[in-house]
Amino acid sequence: MGSKFRLDVSVPVSSGTVNGWLRLQSGLRPGSVQRIGSYIHGISCALSGYINYAGNAVSATSNITFALVAAGDTVTIGSTVFTGSNSPTGTNQFQTNATPSAAADKVAAASLASVINSNTDTQKLVVASNVTGTPVVNLVVRSAGVLGNFLPVSISAHGIVAGPSAPSTNATLASAATFAALGDTAVTNTGNTVLHGDLGVSPGSSITGFPPGVFTGSLHQADSVAAQAHTDATNAATALQATGPGTNISSTDLGGDTITPGTYSASSSGTWSAGALTFNGAGDYILLFGTSLTLPASASMVLTNGATANRIYFVTGTTFTFGANNTTFGNILAGTSITTAASTIHTGRLLTYGPSGTTITFPSAAIVNSPAGNAPAIGGGSEDAGIAVFNGQKTA
Repeated sequence: MGSKFRLDVSVPVSSGTVNGWLRLQSGLRPGSVQRIGSYIHGISCALSGYINYAGNAVSATSNITFALVAAGDTVTIGSTVFTGSNSPTGTNQFQTNATPSAAADKVAAASLASVINSNTDTQKLVVASNVTGTPVVNLVVRSAGVLGNFLPVSISAHGIVAGPSAPSTNATLASAATFAALGDTAVTNTGNTVLHGDLGVSPGSSITGFPPGVFTGSLHQADSVAAQAHTDATNAATALQATGPGTNISSTDLGGDTITPGTYSASSSGTWSAGALTFNGAGDYILLFGTSLTLPASASMVLTNGATANRIYFVTGTTFTFGANNTTFGNILAGTSITTAASTIHTGRLLTYGPSGTTITFPSAAIVNSPAGNAPAIGGGSEDAGIAVFNGQKTA
């Protein structure tokens, strides 16, 4: 009997809510589920994922990551609601703090893990754990057989529910592939930004705004790892630029356009007036801009027929600037700066390169997900490969 993996995702951007469910059937090996969850919108908005088991599917994990959790924030496991409180009592409250901070988030995570494990309802469903000194609660499903139909996991505010996935490797980017954001002189954040991957800067040393921003990888602040990643990002930009000029898009409006694998170049800045850019087909997409690329509000990208975020590259000579409410994919390599906008959701990497690469700026809450394997931008993955992508649904 063949294995089947399906992920259906609804993304109503206007409401700031992402809902997804994962259905596993027949014969998946233990450990085959590496990444669970829905990718994501605003830290201050509701975020939900649903895990559904059938057949002999056996194991799954999910993470809850806090970002300035406050009293009154809730976390729901199954039908049990846990509420943050500055003075917790009973088995359905976890510790928060009158003044939310990164340190308070770590206390809250440890407290939540403890109450989940002591609650008679949730202890039947999951085992919770917290690595001391982190704001992350890891949930491991006890047994597929006891779950019934759906196990919802959600958080009301100031956090995310997502699968604990390691960034995929990328031969072109080399060591820079582990970074969600890598600046040259500085990385600056305002708001509850979440980075899935490493955060670093080199040769500069300035990283500000974390917290309230959080990152799930490692911090590399002007160390040897960041220095090597900056070198690798610069080498990658050089190699990608050498594939040009390819197809001339100097007069092409990328909004509403559909492209296939290959190299595309604009002699100066790119044009994107409105709408979605569609990537159609498996392979490498290399988009080169002599100067800059600025996205309009509500711009989006669509991956179809095997296109993946990990194999898309935008290389700008100067700046890459997001618009409000963008949902985008790919590896951004900018010669001077990268600036996100309100409600940026980006699956890929933000990297500056070369001697002039200066800053990455998050002026308000944003989410950056490092690509996981060959999974699509919104989704999970399985170590049992052979999964085709059809507009946000996977079946094999």
